[in-house]
Amino acid sequence: MMELKALLDKYIVFIDTSTWLYPEANDWITEQLPQALKESEKRVRISGKVVEEVTKHIKNGDEALSKQAKQTAQLLNQYHKDEIIEVYQDPDDPFQDQAILAMFMKYRTKFPLAMVTQDRNFALDVENLNKQGSVQSTNTILVFYIDIFGKLMRWDYGVKEHEKRMQSSHSSHQGQAGDRNERSDRNDKSERSEKSSKPKEKIVALPLGTKVETGLDTELPVSHFPSEGESVRTDAFGELQLMKELGKGGEGSVFLTSNGMVCKIYTKMTKARYEKLKLMLDIPFNKEGICWPQSLAYNSKGECIGYMMSAASGKVMQLSMFHKKLLEKNFPHWNRGHLVELALTILDKIKYLHDRNIIIGDINPFNIMIKDYNEVYFVDTDSYQIVNYPCPVGTINFTPPEAQGMRYHEYLRTFEHEQFAVATLVFMTLMPGKPPYAQQGGGTPGENIKNMEFPYPFGDSKGNAPDGVWRYIWSHFTYKLKEKFYQAFAENKRFSTDDWIQMLESYLYAIKRGHSNDEIWPMSNKVSEENAVEVTCNQCSSQFVMHEEKKNDLDAQGKFYICNACLMKNKLTRVQRDEAAATSSAATGKSQATTRRTSSFGTNTAAKTTTRSATSAAMQARARANSRSSTASSSSARMGASGNAAHTSSSTPVVVFTPKPPGLLMQGIKFIASKIKK
Repeated sequence: MMELKALLDKYIVFIDTSTWLYPEANDWITEQLPQALKESEKRVRISGKVVEEVTKHIKNGDEALSKQAKQTAQLLNQYHKDEIIEVYQDPDDPFQDQAILAMFMKYRTKFPLAMVTQDRNFALDVENLNKQGSVQSTNTILVFYIDIFGKLMRWDYGVKEHEKRMQSSHSSHQGQAGDRNERSDRNDKSERSEKSSKPKEKIVALPLGTKVETGLDTELPVSHFPSEGESVRTDAFGELQLMKELGKGGEGSVFLTSNGMVCKIYTKMTKARYEKLKLMLDIPFNKEGICWPQSLAYNSKGECIGYMMSAASGKVMQLSMFHKKLLEKNFPHWNRGHLVELALTILDKIKYLHDRNIIIGDINPFNIMIKDYNEVYFVDTDSYQIVNYPCPVGTINFTPPEAQGMRYHEYLRTFEHEQFAVATLVFMTLMPGKPPYAQQGGGTPGENIKNMEFPYPFGDSKGNAPDGVWRYIWSHFTYKLKEKFYQAFAENKRFSTDDWIQMLESYLYAIKRGHSNDEIWPMSNKVSEENAVEVTCNQCSSQFVMHEEKKNDLDAQGKFYICNACLMKNKLTRVQRDEAAATSSAATGKSQATTRRTSSFGTNTAAKTTTRSATSAAMQARARANSRSSTASSSSARMGASGNAAHTSSSTPVVVFTPKPPGLLMQGIKFIASKIKK
């Protein structure tokens, strides 16, 4: 194994987030590496994304991970203080793995590069760059990991050192070792299909409906509807007590019962409800997460008043993730891959229903509860369309163009109708909360759907998409996914649930391979070579690449071009200003209150309060001055400036990425550290 000092002398070394947060790497990162960097007068490199991810993990509900992230934040701050770290980020790609892969591919012919990562997938992706015959280079990219003993070890195309020894020592187990070397994204797919390898449940498909049953509104006589504290009788579970009312709506109330299940009791019982429930109970049904009727419920006189079902868990999809603040509050650890996993979890349940000729009808995010991306619950299943019993409700955004304006209870939905709703739900999951036909200007939602006015650009269609993040998200979708959505919403093509599952598994694979952005809320458009234009930042005069459409939009609005580094600086300045204002306001309020409370004791306390306020203001002023100084002094940071790269002439490009000033990013870490101390 190469000595650490020799590695630093010869290679430009990057470290990704997984290593900074790896507990067994603590000694190597806190003792061995800093000492070697100082002795060699070198600096280690990190992506700016590392700082963002560490910040996110500090707020993680996992106590151990949060603690490790706090320690990492303090450590990064110390590295910056000791001037042994530099921070880089691609201004047009906030996704760490993809940005580093692109940088390594571009500069491996010019510089010897090395990466330290615990991520097997990412290690394999980086090492595979060495196999690209189209690029001739004498520099081999080295990829390392920290083993469980805290030693720096070399990856060998996704295989760790001890795994290689196991392969050579136990030849009879080579097949098992080979399995360990498979990519985890392939394992993800196998996990999803694992159930298919088990004995399959026999599918009993209902006949599809042909006409709406008549006399559906006929009300059945019921003398009494039980309420909280009373009992109900059931066919399957005997007599149960209604322990607590969980919710109440126009149709009735839902109660937690004494056996832990849930009972829905209607305000009135109609012939349609009674006959549909009996039909639903006759269907062999066993799908976790779909709150299917499991028994009829009766009052003390034997009159049917509702049904029993399993309890749901989680938060209503519409109210928990269809807004940025809600999503970040309720599921702070999620990334875009989790959104795709969530959509696949939902599609798995929809497929189960469709395989049995059960049409949901009212597909909408109010009827889905989310506990996590891999655990969801479908509620209000008694409204599903069963044979000739239609789903009597629906929403405009999930109603296809040919059914807009029709009364839901008067017609039977088809699978083509349902496929439109499924496509809409997938779109709104990946574009959290944004309906596919929402656009600037345009008509009502119903009119836009009727006219198939899909606003997102594809091919020759420029579209009229909403401004900001929605355009950014769309630009980062894979070509195939954009094509699928365009066909569904602009060309009115319908796709089965199986089609969407296959599409999203492919999209998830692209995300895990680093070929597609993993950010839920990207900060800019994806920039391809044909759409890239070079502009000059109006704040720092640096050259950077921008998407052509973004440039045109800014020109039309008469706005300036601002690079990512300056955007980050401006954002941090706003945060500091708001923090200072909040601190000042709190200090003023406290000072006034203290003055009022102590006025009878003379002026000493008030004088002390004034002194503290003045000292605080002076400290804030010095911090702002230091911030400007640090930003200015670090704005010229370039790859190779610390001696890790060979000296080059002015004509040789030595800037790997437009750097985010380390001082600026480290101010954020200092802010984190200050919070930790408190």
